[in-house]
Amino acid sequence: MFLNFNLGSLLGFSSNEEKKEKPFQLFGDNDPSQTPTRRVLKRGLFILKVLVYSFSFLMISWSFFQSMFTSYVFHSNEAGVGLEAAYHSGSSQRTNDLRYDAFPWTPNPWAYWPLVSSGNGFGPFIMWLVYPFTRVFLYLIWTFRGTQDSFMDKSGLNVVCSILIILLVMKSIVFLTIFRAQYYSDLQQRHKKNLERIKSKYTTDKFDRKELRTMSVLRQQEVSRYCKKHGLKPFSALENFFINTPIFLVIYKLMTITRPVKFSKLFGIMPFSKTPINMIFTDFLSVGWVYILFFAIAIPVNLYSQKIPSRLMKKRFPSLQDDVSLKVKDINVLSSKKLQNIISVSLIIFSLFWSTSLAVYYFFNSLFNIAFSYIIHSILKKRKEKESALTKKLKNLGI
Repeated sequence: MFLNFNLGSLLGFSSNEEKKEKPFQLFGDNDPSQTPTRRVLKRGLFILKVLVYSFSFLMISWSFFQSMFTSYVFHSNEAGVGLEAAYHSGSSQRTNDLRYDAFPWTPNPWAYWPLVSSGNGFGPFIMWLVYPFTRVFLYLIWTFRGTQDSFMDKSGLNVVCSILIILLVMKSIVFLTIFRAQYYSDLQQRHKKNLERIKSKYTTDKFDRKELRTMSVLRQQEVSRYCKKHGLKPFSALENFFINTPIFLVIYKLMTITRPVKFSKLFGIMPFSKTPINMIFTDFLSVGWVYILFFAIAIPVNLYSQKIPSRLMKKRFPSLQDDVSLKVKDINVLSSKKLQNIISVSLIIFSLFWSTSLAVYYFFNSLFNIAFSYIIHSILKKRKEKESALTKKLKNLGI
């Protein structure tokens, strides 16, 4: 799914320069001179990649406009209000527990929208992406609950365990994209000096707009040829947008519309459906101070999870310096890192205004990110050591 394709390889052509150097690929070589079966498979995977990203963009757009212009996707932290995922109270799936079963009636039918079956007409985003996960999430919460008023039930740990399983599934889905983005970031660092040389070739002291425009075009063309030749993917990290954004939207819905979450309290103290900022300012003495302690731990963990990839990259590339930035804007690796930092800070701020369940989810998400960063670092470090050993042997042989 994640292959290096260009127009030439798609049409079955390749230049002599591309044949000379074949960069490492996650799924094999990108040489169109290989067997027809492999070429057809690669083209099929490329088409699949385009379809997946197009579908992702469609779902993102649908969710955005649906939230703006429809009332039936509105959610509330109060039970029986807005869109709510629960078990059907009039079917064999009912649990006879009001915390899990949807209301059979409501005094205001236009303010309550139970998501209880696949036949509900809430649009493709809700029915194709959100609804299946709500079924799994409800089942997990009910299963971990045990008996009513058990320790797991009273402490809200059944919700926490369910969140961890959902999180593990989501991280498994995006692991390959995370690894791919980190791999190409490493590859970008190896060619950093050569890219700087290309930049310096097209610098000029003149202020003629026409000449500046010409130099910029020539620079971009040479940079593009260089990246294509060496298999560089400057914007590979941005491709995560098409995978992570739908997952974020699904998780947001999952944590805010699931009915039993609205009745649960973490450790029997922190309501999962309430916003931290509201609890801190309205009920500080009884529960607000607990939120302060929680965020005193969660925020540093979140920030560390954002910084650890760049720190581990410096260990793989000791010569990498913070003050030596890549000056070619179109292939600036640091731009994606700045974007990630902005998103990280925004998530920390927004987590104060979102539900407690979302804050708990992203706390565990940060822990998973730290673990994944070390796993990817170990894989890339071993590969770099093997490549360095091979290069040293070739130099000794005079090759």
